[in-house]
Amino acid sequence: MENWKKAFELSLLELKESTTGFFILLFFYLIITLYTIFSFPSYLENNFLGVDSLFIIAFTVAPLWSRPKVFQMQTKQNGYIVPSVVMLQHLPIPKDVIIKSRIIIHYVYTIPVQFILLLSLYLFSGPLQDMMTFGTYIVFMIIWFSFGIYVGGMFLASDMGDRTPPFKAIVYTIITIILAIFLMASMIILTGFGIVHWTLIFAQKWPLVSAMISIGLAILGYVYWYRYMKKQLRTLDYM
Repeated sequence: MENWKKAFELSLLELKESTTGFFILLFFYLIITLYTIFSFPSYLENNFLGVDSLFIIAFTVAPLWSRPKVFQMQTKQNGYIVPSVVMLQHLPIPKDVIIKSRIIIHYVYTIPVQFILLLSLYLFSGPLQDMMTFGTYIVFMIIWFSFGIYVGGMFLASDMGDRTPPFKAIVYTIITIILAIFLMASMIILTGFGIVHWTLIFAQKWPLVSAMISIGLAILGYVYWYRYMKKQLRTLDYM
């Protein structure tokens, strides 16, 4: 518990310098929210990639874009580093505190704006209110918050840096995007429903099972990414 307290105090140093970034992030999520609200009636009928893609982005990589440049990953000859993590490595700060501070910063950036997106979608979407009660919709929220932990956690873990050379990282990113689009399009073609629509169905038909599985995946994801960050911090060369 003491390490969490120290991590919170450490994270405040970065968060205080990120006010502009928060406003940029809020504006970006406002655009996503408005698009999703206005598109949702049509999405429920036709299922298209726009809503699915924005949800994936909103619960994974989007929060990273708004951070001040000094706190973002920077290219290095043999990979990527985060300057703030490098600086903390040279101070007498326990590695566990550094990791926990990154976790706090990540979820301060993600949870509030994601909550606004999900809550606004239900409050301003009549078809969605007709489809399920707010109690059932909470399960849908749990599914996506959990997704943001066990999949979005990879972007939290990236704060520790990476040995992958910049060119290879770009190639991997392009391949990942193409593969994600292919999988989402294939799901719509083969099943008639997109990812977001399927999670609504899961929340509606199997709420307890969906919530339990999602929470379980979130716990496993958190443990995995925490251990990954610990390993990276211990083995990477930050010089």
